[in-house]
Amino acid sequence: MLTRQQKWDQRYQNKDLRPRACSLLEQFQHYLPATGLALDLACGLGGNAILLAKKGLTVSAWDFSQQAINRLDANIAQDTLPIETKVVELFQQPPLENSFDVIVVSYFLAGPIFNQVKQALKPNGILFYQSHNLDSSSHGGPKNPQFLLKDQQLFEQFKEFSVLESFERPQHCPGKPGQSGIIVKNL
Repeated sequence: MLTRQQKWDQRYQNKDLRPRACSLLEQFQHYLPATGLALDLACGLGGNAILLAKKGLTVSAWDFSQQAINRLDANIAQDTLPIETKVVELFQQPPLENSFDVIVVSYFLAGPIFNQVKQALKPNGILFYQSHNLDSSSHGGPKNPQFLLKDQQLFEQFKEFSVLESFERPQHCPGKPGQSGIIVKNL
């Protein structure tokens, strides 16, 4: 049986997978500041990181899959983008407090480290969060409820922040049935 690490490394060996930013970030990138430090948390192939770097931000891209980071490093070298990559087990090494102007989390349920993610956002920082919800299995997504956002979970987690945009069931993220999302600003 494959470990979690081996499963994701194997997935990212698939050459047909391409880096792609989440729909929430793509559609609402006008909320991004012109400059600053950004984190693509659980970045996978780094689609969010690439978009953030092309918008002028200095980007850190973290994932626990060495294979994903290797592929992102190859893309960075090809396009000379200001992205620093890091292989990290996020539950053991979450981001440090007051570190980033922008944080993007997509397709990763950060439940055990929600507080650290919130604390890592600088004042006036923007967080984009998009992931699978309880409708996900009907739309080809994960079925295990352990990896799905519950109703109102994002609102509850980020209630002390200013909500700029939000998408919950039945109104899913733009073009992404089975997914919820929120964009918040740290006041």
